Amino acid sequence: MRCASKKVDTISGGDFHLRGGGIISDYPPGWEVPLGGFVMASGAGKAAQPPGPGSAVNGTAAEFSNIEQELYDYQMHSKMCKKIAQLTKVIYSLNMKNEEQEAALQALSNAHHDELHRILMETCHEGEGSALRTRLLELQESLDEQHRVGAQVQADFEFFRIQAEERERETEAELRKEFEEKLQAAQENLQEAKAQISVAQEENLRLSKELENAEEQIQQLDAKCEELQKTVVDEEKNRKEEDRQREDEEEKKKEEEERKMEQCEERIKALLEELKALKEERDRAEEEKRQAVKEEREQWQRKVNDLNEEGEEMRKKIEAEWREERQRWEEREEEEKKGMHSALRERVKRAEAEVESHLERLAESKRNTVKLQERIQDLEEELELDRRRVSEAEGVAKRAEEELAVAKERLLLQEDELQSRAEELLNRGGCEVCVCTEMEEMRSQVSRLQSRNRELELQSSGRNSDHARQIRQVACTHTCTYGKTAMWTKI
Repeated sequence: MRCASKKVDTISGGDFHLRGGGIISDYPPGWEVPLGGFVMASGAGKAAQPPGPGSAVNGTAAEFSNIEQELYDYQMHSKMCKKIAQLTKVIYSLNMKNEEQEAALQALSNAHHDELHRILMETCHEGEGSALRTRLLELQESLDEQHRVGAQVQADFEFFRIQAEERERETEAELRKEFEEKLQAAQENLQEAKAQISVAQEENLRLSKELENAEEQIQQLDAKCEELQKTVVDEEKNRKEEDRQREDEEEKKKEEEERKMEQCEERIKALLEELKALKEERDRAEEEKRQAVKEEREQWQRKVNDLNEEGEEMRKKIEAEWREERQRWEEREEEEKKGMHSALRERVKRAEAEVESHLERLAESKRNTVKLQERIQDLEEELELDRRRVSEAEGVAKRAEEELAVAKERLLLQEDELQSRAEELLNRGGCEVCVCTEMEEMRSQVSRLQSRNRELELQSSGRNSDHARQIRQVACTHTCTYGKTAMWTKI
């Protein structure tokens, strides 16, 4: 079972949050957060910037956390793993069926081989096993052909399994590459958004600094106003002291002092009006700053919402494309699987049909073998009878030859005796009539002996011809039997 390479592709919810414009990670400093095969440096190693007054970016932490959480779809990895597991189960089941088929074919082959070996050992006699050996060779060739067919089926299955694994790896690589490209584009958009947020934070810091400078100026003006008020109070105190000390001064000085008092009051009024104008300007500047910050915050809020909507649309688009691709891939896999199953079923059916035909042929050959064995046994009995008859005929012929030899010896002895008698008669010089008569008798005896010799020779030759005819008949019978056996074997 092939296992996909493990890869950390998730970001746990809440790992990132925004604080004063800086991305703060819950990981220790210097760590890197894996994200779908890409590595994003965490912001924990950077110093967190303190939030400036009027900062309004803290409200977008949840949106950016959702964007980072939704960059990778958890269901994609789980469904890919499920699909790979299903394909692995299918391949495993096909392997098991193929192994069972091979085991059955091997068992059948072993049984067939043992049966053929037994039949060969039983029927392997002198001059009797040529047709059976031919049949056994044919059965062995058919068994080898069946083995070649099984090997071809195994090779085809291995080729399909390797092709399915390659297609699975290619599809997984294509989907992973496409998702990584889209994830990289989303990360680039996120980086751009972060850059824009950092620019907005810098602008916010600048505005905060300007506001602080305005507040410092207002505080300086307040201090100056307080100093002027203190000066007026001191002058009034001094005036009262001078009035108490100079109660007896002249009325001219009183008029001058009244004039000075009027001047001081006018100065105080002018300072109060200036202070009021500064306060109004400060309030107006604060209102303008608040309005600008509010508008900037609303603008960035709209941008963040737009980015969230774009990220959601991108995620939905990626999910839809991935679902369509997965559906097409599953349809292709289902079609190929059905084609493979149908092809394997057809091959298995053909193999079963061939095995059944081989079994039928084997049973037929067994029946023919039994018949041949019975016929061979009958022929052996007939051959034994013929052999006994031939041996008896040979004994008779041998006895006839012995009688013929004895008759020939007797004839030779009689001829010798007749010749000796004829010589004696010639030597004696007897009566010619007696001699002629005795000669005729001797000639008649010689003719009788010769006829008897010819009869014995004819009888011996007849017995030899009968013996040869019986041998030819037995040979012809065996030849016809073997021919019929070969014909049945071929059928």
